[in-house]
Amino acid sequence: MDDKYREQWMRWYEECESEDESRHDPYSTDDSIADPEYMQQDSDSCTDSEYENTPNNDEPGTSRKKRKRQEPKSKVDLPSGHVDSEGSDDIDVLLDPDNDEQKWEDNIIDCLEFSFDSISVGLKEQLAGTSPIEVFEKIWTVDVTNYIVQKSNEYGELLFVGNRPKSRNERFKTFQHISVKEMKGFLGLCLLAGQLKFKSVRDMFSMDPLNYHPIFPATMSGRRFEQILRCLNCADDENKEDNLYKVSWLVKSIIKSSQNMFSPPEALSLDESLLLFRGRLRFRVYIKNKKSKYEIKFYELCSNDGYVLNIEIYKGKSNREDVRGSSKINSLVLRLLEPFLDKGHHIYMDNFYNSVQLSEILLQRKTHSTGTLRSNRKGNPKEVTGAKLKSGQHIWRRKGNVYVSKWRDKRDVLSITTGYKPELVENANRFNNVPAPFARKTSILLMDHPRVNNTINTKM
Repeated sequence: MDDKYREQWMRWYEECESEDESRHDPYSTDDSIADPEYMQQDSDSCTDSEYENTPNNDEPGTSRKKRKRQEPKSKVDLPSGHVDSEGSDDIDVLLDPDNDEQKWEDNIIDCLEFSFDSISVGLKEQLAGTSPIEVFEKIWTVDVTNYIVQKSNEYGELLFVGNRPKSRNERFKTFQHISVKEMKGFLGLCLLAGQLKFKSVRDMFSMDPLNYHPIFPATMSGRRFEQILRCLNCADDENKEDNLYKVSWLVKSIIKSSQNMFSPPEALSLDESLLLFRGRLRFRVYIKNKKSKYEIKFYELCSNDGYVLNIEIYKGKSNREDVRGSSKINSLVLRLLEPFLDKGHHIYMDNFYNSVQLSEILLQRKTHSTGTLRSNRKGNPKEVTGAKLKSGQHIWRRKGNVYVSKWRDKRDVLSITTGYKPELVENANRFNNVPAPFARKTSILLMDHPRVNNTINTKM
């Protein structure tokens, strides 16, 4: 066949193929092994450079310049720090975000030191000579009581008007407005009932010698207690889209009073707490392996001696993401720590919260973080998580001012910190005595703990 006819035939063939192909050409990559016929070139066929120089290459559908094969971009061929100006949007695809091994080092540097005002730690008000009720009203303020009285009276009037016709023993046959004194007595009886643990509300006012308690009938009648309990209300009607709008105002007010009363020390602890609840609630938590399976989950920020500084109630799954580019867990931690950031605190958390990204964010806010770490967290050094250790061995790596270490006793313990250097310290028992070395067969092993793990056990 003549060369001229061969070229025309090949152009016609490619034009037909281009009409049937999808937008992504399956032969656009240089894969000579998978498609040897398509990539084959002999002496009778022209090369790409020769084809581009032919006079007819501008005809529609016949030019191969648009389909010129390019070498695929490879991670190995990219020099370190190289960013293509034309394809900068694809840099996240070319470089694996989890593969930051070039940033992890094995040299120790001094940890950042943040100034912390230790002089102001403790109570902000003197409580010497104050009565118990005065201490209680420092947290449960008079404004809180007045707000509950106002909302309860409004709700009680609605119940009284709505319950018609009235029966003989109707609880709302008559409704008398609740006074502040009555509300304080009601709250006191509720606190006392929590300590005495009655089986029902009626048992609190029972005359049975096994249940009788003189304080309850002396404060108010059982029917009045049930009436106040029925119309008790502190809902924030302006924020009904919130799942917790019925109690959110009360929780925020108490937390604000708690923060105004106490200045926390440097060490803070963040963990979750569970409250038994068997009622109907859309965001209650079900834990199969626990005795009390249905509970309400609280995320609590506390001082190292147990003083509650901030609380957030778990409201179920949501798409809320306050911090741009951060996960929901990171946003949760930052919301709880917001009043205490940029003050030099040191927060201790378990592996549910900790990550390399969170530690870096907290460092920018002048806050150290320490705790255990999950091995599958994004950004962990693979050289540490993939290391096979024997009992007593320890490995660590550093990225900036973030240290990630793994230590093995009976199992691997992965930890992360920004406030301590990686080192081994002797582990003392509760009597502050260092245990003597013990013999196992012919070897003697002195059990040492990394300083990070020892500190976590102390502060959490």
